[in-house]
Amino acid sequence: MNLINSLLDKLDNRDIKKITTVVLHHTVLSPTLDITDVAAFEMNKFGFLTVGYNCYIKKVDDYYWEAQQGRPINKLPAAQYGFNAEGYAIAVGGNYEPGATTFDTTISPGMISAVVGQIHALREHYPWIKYLIGHRDIADMKKKLGKNPSDYATLCPGQTLYDQLGNIRKMTGLLEMPS
Repeated sequence: MNLINSLLDKLDNRDIKKITTVVLHHTVLSPTLDITDVAAFEMNKFGFLTVGYNCYIKKVDDYYWEAQQGRPINKLPAAQYGFNAEGYAIAVGGNYEPGATTFDTTISPGMISAVVGQIHALREHYPWIKYLIGHRDIADMKKKLGKNPSDYATLCPGQTLYDQLGNIRKMTGLLEMPS
């Protein structure tokens, strides 16, 4: 039994009909890591039972990126504090904050294609999912609800990847979350 599936029975279930939004993340880890490596990192650093994301987009080579299954959609992710029940978490390997120097953080057509393909596949089965946001947007959403936004503050998914949200929305038909 692999690292991802070995503890699934211990994860909280969720009502998939309540999922309305795809939340885009970056891992700030090497984009070539496998999801089992990301899971091991999150288990060691954060004490998670397994990977926190529902889907992980991994760089295979300079042109090809692939989607790897994380937590099943019916299991509560541990990826966007305060928005796990409503959000399907897609993480792209890498760090897309300007000035990051740990590895190549170029946005490639293959990466965007993998994200778009994953969203299309997701919406084939779950057409009620309507929105796409960056992880950082949750702080603004919570502030509007009277919550302390610093509890949710993050730069994720990095400005370079965040700047692609409009293009990804156009390619997938997902909408920006209403204000």
